[in-house]
Amino acid sequence: MAELNFTVEFHDDLDDGLPESIMQMTYDGLEKIARGNDDISHVLANFKLPVQGRETQYAYEVTLRLYMDGEDVIVTEMGQILDGTLREALDVVERQVQKQRDKKRGM
Repeated sequence: MAELNFTVEFHDDLDDGLPESIMQMTYDGLEKIARGNDDISHVLANFKLPVQGRETQYAYEVTLRLYMDGEDVIVTEMGQILDGTLREALDVVERQVQKQRDKKRGM
């Protein structure tokens, strides 16, 4: 797994648990976001299924919360496929983190 200078805490309520490939994809995406910066101190990654008994258009919900210097970044994405939903959440987090970094630098 990628070596990070912050901790990643995983939570899930998936029927079969969290696949190793999803954990690896999470680490890889976070490593890319953190590369060259030290402003992330902790990440909470939550993976869950929708509430039973509710009609939903999605199968998975992925929430990433990055504890950062200044302001935390929190993203929740929903989708039919777990890895696609995670990929989308990582993309959105990356954009928000970059926006926050640019704002902090006065850009």
